[in-house]
Amino acid sequence: MVYASSIMIHFRFLVLITASIALFLLLPAVPVFASTPKTVTFHSKEFGFSMKYPVSWTVLLHPDDSVLLLIQSPDGSSAISVGAVFVEDFSALSRLTARTIEELNAALKVLNTKSRKIKGLSAKEFFTTQVVDGEMLKGKKIFIANGKAIYIFSFASSPPNTYAKALRVFDSFVRSLTVKKGK
Repeated sequence: MVYASSIMIHFRFLVLITASIALFLLLPAVPVFASTPKTVTFHSKEFGFSMKYPVSWTVLLHPDDSVLLLIQSPDGSSAISVGAVFVEDFSALSRLTARTIEELNAALKVLNTKSRKIKGLSAKEFFTTQVVDGEMLKGKKIFIANGKAIYIFSFASSPPNTYAKALRVFDSFVRSLTVKKGK
């Protein structure tokens, strides 16, 4: 049973990674404007969290239940996806994270990883790049553990000169996270 659960969770991570890669491929080369004063709040009752994103960003349709929110900057050059999964066996989380890092390295170049606390929860950040059709795409992924729930935030920006401004929006998005502990 634990093995089947682990396979399902692994499949959901692959869907999120695939959605992130699709975002990289769809982003046009247009500048990003990072300062947007008004925000909209996204709530997930099932996974016990909420966060704010700029009202000017567009909510896009998402391909799978594990992708809870997919938003794109007004100019289409940056996108953020949010996913979440429940993990039944916490020891499986370590194995799953190791496999995910291997898969990320196969799909993207992981430049740096960093462990940190976000809102008192353990988090792992991945800074990535990828070359698609000769264009360098930059991204960041954050995995946050909250009890048996794992929140997965993915960010992609193209071209690189828009990355810094869009990254500030992404980091603000993650900082706005409010969680119900131990969901």
